[in-house]
Amino acid sequence: MSFAHVDASADPAALAAYLDRHACGPMAGVKARLLAMLEVRPGERVLDVGCGTGHDLELLARAGAVPVGVDASAEMAVRSRARCAAVVQADASRLPFPAGSFDGCRIERVLLHVADPAGVAAEVHRVLRSGGRLVVFEPVWASLSIDSAEPAVSRAVVRAVAEGISQPLIGHQAASLLAGAGFTEVTRVDEPGEFATWAELRRTIDLDKAVGRALSRAKLSAEAAARWRAEMHSRSADGSFHATLTRTFLTARA
Repeated sequence: MSFAHVDASADPAALAAYLDRHACGPMAGVKARLLAMLEVRPGERVLDVGCGTGHDLELLARAGAVPVGVDASAEMAVRSRARCAAVVQADASRLPFPAGSFDGCRIERVLLHVADPAGVAAEVHRVLRSGGRLVVFEPVWASLSIDSAEPAVSRAVVRAVAEGISQPLIGHQAASLLAGAGFTEVTRVDEPGEFATWAELRRTIDLDKAVGRALSRAKLSAEAAARWRAEMHSRSADGSFHATLTRTFLTARA
């Protein structure tokens, strides 16, 4: 799934459905953890950068915050407004808010899609009050590892996955990026995310597109791709499938 240009994609509704499924499924634990890390106090204004379909705006409101969402996509902004009226369609590197107007901010799986993550960090720093809290979650797609009897094929697929993402190393880069934007007390925790089946991994990233990209660039033969897919299905069936991905959680203060 690519969220870099939602409104220009072939099926924006499918991208929205993906976010809806994951909000109540694989990402529910991450969302709850980010909310706890944010330490919301009643009445605080909290910005959700890249609010998607608005699930986290609801979580913030239940925690007593006054949530405000921003998303670059008109499709996502409309869907978010069904959950929270205070949603603005805007580029996160040009936030339409006064300086110091928020007590907290969350960014989840957004920096990996943007062209200018440093610009987004600078703008978030600007709109947070002094001492305002920021929490960030970003996967490091360049770290993806898929166990295979043909490791060269897995490496070709992983490279193709990374090539399809604007910032595949952003989790590793985010701490220095936040510090460069003026944030202090930056903390970073890297954790391994694990996938037990081919289907589970495919629900998170479009592996078929990645394989197709590798084929089109002659990094992979059709025969090798077919063998590799068959191996992934076989490993899923017998319980030997294993893939990992580094997941990065960060906190900081403006």
